[in-house]
Amino acid sequence: MKHRYREDSFYSAFLADASRTVDAKAVFTPLQNEYMKIFHVLHKYVNRTDSPLADFVHGYAVEYPDEKEALYRLLGEATGLSEKELEARPPEIWLLNKSHAHSYLAIDEAGSIRMPFYAFDLNAADISDLMTFPGIGEAEAEVIIRYRDNQSFIRELDEVRKIPGLSAQTIQALLDGAYDPNFARESRAQTEQRLGENGLLQRLLTGSLWMLAKFTLAWLGFFLLVYYVLVLRKRFELRRALRIIVTNAVKMSVLVLFALASVLAGQPLLIFAVLGVLFLVIERFLVLRNKPQGKKKEAFCSSLFFMAVLLYSLS
Repeated sequence: MKHRYREDSFYSAFLADASRTVDAKAVFTPLQNEYMKIFHVLHKYVNRTDSPLADFVHGYAVEYPDEKEALYRLLGEATGLSEKELEARPPEIWLLNKSHAHSYLAIDEAGSIRMPFYAFDLNAADISDLMTFPGIGEAEAEVIIRYRDNQSFIRELDEVRKIPGLSAQTIQALLDGAYDPNFARESRAQTEQRLGENGLLQRLLTGSLWMLAKFTLAWLGFFLLVYYVLVLRKRFELRRALRIIVTNAVKMSVLVLFALASVLAGQPLLIFAVLGVLFLVIERFLVLRNKPQGKKKEAFCSSLFFMAVLLYSLS
């Protein structure tokens, strides 16, 4: 233990010294310097009280006062707390909703990986957080937020009994939602075990591709309905319908892949527009070069329809 203490003290002193010296700027990148400052504050200040966030805010403002204004502005946008409230070091009152599953990762828009519970700090919560509890509607959630803002913050969970305008059901839901570290730890471990068995990347790709497939089929069905009613204006023929479905499904799939590549490249609208124009040129002069003029017009219209849908989605 003595050796560990000396090692930690040396590390803390090194971070504090390196983050303040000019030489450090020549050795480390700005991002590395910022990381060292954060680690220094975490090591020196956090876990002094029951509120790690308050500890960090207080410590960072003390160590780097020239960045205090920017820190409070960013934290205010993230938590909804004012500078006065942050300086007052509000306690963290964590609630755990055991019945509300949510996406495990922010990038998982398909919802293929789910965390079986939802946790949030009552003193940094917004209306949507509170409404995850069954029975808490928007009106009562606003009452809770307004009371918290008027009082600067809520000091302990039992204080919700004093909030005027709350039903007994809502009060009980909040009290029953007191953070259960054992439940959270076991649920998180089970989720991570499932991810380890099935593969995180595989689950993400499978879920994303399935979402794209549903999106593609839905718009393809809408397109075919409009196409038959407004463009062809002919009676339904199974063989012709199947040919149209297969052709346009392939076309839509290619354009969806172009859209996905555009998103991954970081400039979805611009890159997809370029790829879309190339697709139209290839379709017009290579794929349909021996087709009648009517077929070319129909193919061009369907391509423009799919591109418009995808451009709308990307925007």
